[in-house]
Amino acid sequence: MDGCSWVIQLDTGEKLQAVNLFDFEIDKKNEPRISIVYKEAEAMAGICMVGKMVEISCLKVIN
Repeated sequence: MDGCSWVIQLDTGEKLQAVNLFDFEIDKKNEPRISIVYKEAEAMAGICMVGKMVEISCLKVIN
């Protein structure tokens, strides 16, 4: 969608919009599997409306 950034899809199918995804160095070209620790960003709303807004505190790429 126009104006939308990357969306994270959990193994459960739930989708998340991370407000700070670009704070982490990750090659998003090949849609890597990642492990994240996050908290809901309750005071924020996204324009994509595809999942809840979250703030990531830890992100690791799974090989």
